[in-house]
Amino acid sequence: MMHTLTIIDTAHPGRPPLTMNKWRNAHWRTQSVAKKRIYYQVKAALQTTPIPTLERATVSIIQYAPNAIRRDVDGLGAFRKDMLDALVMNKVFPDDNTNHVIDGGNTILLDRENPRIEIRIEPTP
Repeated sequence: MMHTLTIIDTAHPGRPPLTMNKWRNAHWRTQSVAKKRIYYQVKAALQTTPIPTLERATVSIIQYAPNAIRRDVDGLGAFRKDMLDALVMNKVFPDDNTNHVIDGGNTILLDRENPRIEIRIEPTP
């Protein structure tokens, strides 16, 4: 059974707090604020859609962007790292290493009406 966590950021609908391009040059405090924001977004999504502790799963990210600006899929890398850390902190996974998490990739689609980020978690044997 696949689990889907939906992240809706009211300040930046359909966008991660920091993309890789911005993360590289961001001050450590900006990075820390973004990490905390992702942690709380994941925690809130888990309250709506609880997920039991999984031993192993494939994790995919789908960004439904608010506009058709060209984006690099690898721009979600900073979000992925912090999101996986948040899932471990919330006990969805024992750890985010390759024994427990399979990278399902990043996808960016357009949804002007309902911009959001979806985290899809599919348990695997």
